Amino acid sequence: LPPQPESAARARAAECRRLGITVRRSIAASLPSVRGDAVLLQQAFHNILVNAEQAIGAAPGGRIEVNARLRRDRLVVDIRDNGPGLAPDVADRLFEPFVTTREGGSGLGLAITARIVREFGGDVTAAAREGGGAVFTVSLPVVT
Repeated sequence: LPPQPESAARARAAECRRLGITVRRSIAASLPSVRGDAVLLQQAFHNILVNAEQAIGAAPGGRIEVNARLRRDRLVVDIRDNGPGLAPDVADRLFEPFVTTREGGSGLGLAITARIVREFGGDVTAAAREGGGAVFTVSLPVVT
């Protein structure tokens, strides 16, 4: 199936505009297909994008960058935001069920994302960005 980060970013575009968040996409023109379910993978990218939107909130100058490229035999997607970043004690546990830093959050979105990505042989990580914000990286094997 074709990669899903572009369709997930398009689906979130209106909400980002409403929140005043600029979304920049840098997605290689001819990415190979990955193994998996299109709906589930779109949900995984959607969850990361919503997480970034919520981290940024209504802060002026909000920015999300979605970059997708081929690295050897893997599709690698980075989703970067300029929100408040990740506390070190939380970053290692973000993909565990019920871990949240947001008031009223369920802590399930990123756990579901990790389960989906891993189901298709992929990996997902989160890290604090130098200078603030966070970067989530999804790596999926391509169909050969």
